[in-house]
Amino acid sequence: MYELVKLGEKTYFVDCPTRIGIYRINDTDVCLIDSGNNPDAGKKVLKICEDMGWSITYIINTHAHADHNGGNAVIQKRTGCRILANKRDLCQINHPRLNNCCTFGARTPAELDNKFMLADESKAEQITSENIPHGLTFAEYPGHSFDQIAVMCDDGTLFTGDILCGAKTIEKYHIFFIRDPEEYASSAKALCECRAEVYCAAHYPPIYSNKELCELADMNLAKLQEIFGVIRGICNEPKCFEQILKETLDHYSLELSFNQYAIAGSTIRGMLSYLHDKGEIDTLFRDNYLLWQTK
Repeated sequence: MYELVKLGEKTYFVDCPTRIGIYRINDTDVCLIDSGNNPDAGKKVLKICEDMGWSITYIINTHAHADHNGGNAVIQKRTGCRILANKRDLCQINHPRLNNCCTFGARTPAELDNKFMLADESKAEQITSENIPHGLTFAEYPGHSFDQIAVMCDDGTLFTGDILCGAKTIEKYHIFFIRDPEEYASSAKALCECRAEVYCAAHYPPIYSNKELCELADMNLAKLQEIFGVIRGICNEPKCFEQILKETLDHYSLELSFNQYAIAGSTIRGMLSYLHDKGEIDTLFRDNYLLWQTK
């Protein structure tokens, strides 16, 4: 854990719970791709870079979830580095409670003030083609978050953040965080069109072939359709959201915690909204309940 692994001529990652990418801008300066899942991860990557004789001058956050920017504040305070992020994710990085409010729907209970759900504030700015370090480009892949990006390096490494969920996570948890299922599916397909020497994601080992990447994308899309099918079946009779959430989790033998309620609950709400907007599920109000029913 927290070993430095070489990817390409200029790229590395730090092997930790949420992998931290490193791009060498020159012999002394580096840009991080995400900063780890908490301040301790930030401190450890600082030490790794110091041992290598590198100065962290940039952090690029692929998106705003706390496990990807948990080290921002401690690194920025120590180094004064610039932090770049995209659009609505930028707002959530600068104001982290917005992220929890978007996931939960309002003020969040104290149990969600944990390192997985809530990062410390940092000062990020909008990423552009002008302010991104030379040798890097970015592209938008929304769905998992509002405006997630992938970062392409000129040595052929593509840092993909959480555009796709890893196979082991899908097999173990089945339900993974998706803000918008339609955008998620479009981004999964678009990623397969992007050619790279190596695809480095945050939560599963690097992928060295486009064929393997596309197989993982297909696995993500198949699971998405499977969950849609489960929800349609549950909604054969009118059900309120809490019933749908419970029966979906029961189907996959999952147990709720505050984190899971926020993550799985947000995902299933988004799927219900998608199926409703596509005309596959109807809604009705009865006894002050909003009920969902498959057409």
